[in-house]
Amino acid sequence: MGEGLSNGYWVSSGINDENLYVSVSSDASTPGTWQPDGLCKDPGIVTVSIHSVPAGSAGTGTAPTPPISVPGSVQQALAQLQASAGQVETDASANYVVFAPSCFWITPQPQADLPPTVIDVMGPPSAQGLSLVYSYYLRVTPSEVVHWNFGDGVAQAVPASGSGGCYNHYYKQISGDGAIPAAGATVTASQDVDVTAFVGWVDASGAAQYQCVLPGGALGARPPTQAQAEAPTVDGGCTQTYANALVDTPVGPKPVYQIRAIPVA
Repeated sequence: MGEGLSNGYWVSSGINDENLYVSVSSDASTPGTWQPDGLCKDPGIVTVSIHSVPAGSAGTGTAPTPPISVPGSVQQALAQLQASAGQVETDASANYVVFAPSCFWITPQPQADLPPTVIDVMGPPSAQGLSLVYSYYLRVTPSEVVHWNFGDGVAQAVPASGSGGCYNHYYKQISGDGAIPAAGATVTASQDVDVTAFVGWVDASGAAQYQCVLPGGALGARPPTQAQAEAPTVDGGCTQTYANALVDTPVGPKPVYQIRAIPVA
């Protein structure tokens, strides 16, 4: 019995391939009382009716055509859950200087996780007018690491929690030398993204069923539990990792100079 029901009934036998329909009517002006067994005794009326369900009449256990809101790509999933990239910032105004620290950060601070969304879909009715409800689950999880590329051949993975502050990088070559183009260094940052999508439903026998939803809406593997459905695809789950899917706006080319002391005559 869930929250909101005022009476409890225990049916110990005689239920086989049948559906129970419970209706509750109550008088709001007459409060109920708590009983020693933990139930609330309410003067309202509870009716229970039993309807036989022939085997297989509640559906085949195959999910219906998914709704149009199931993402067709990781970009659509990011947009649906409002995962947005930020802007790479630096304290270097016009150029970088070799062997001097240049500070880099991301505004706003990178996201670590996003609330999942669940879309309920009513399946087609059977000959007896019974329908299954399918819950489509979508979760997008940016990685805990930001991949920095400083435009001089140096790439660094930095915890996302620390990217809201300042990360210092030292350039060791001037523009036009080594891996740095003549126009200067372009600094980029990105995060990997995990996308979890599956559908869950309770079949006619009362057992929970799960099936992965692939990009575009097609159905894939059938994990046995929700915990397994949330596992990585390589482990039989429904979570696919997309490398560098969340890309922050880069800092465009800035020249890298070397400051030399000019002797005074």
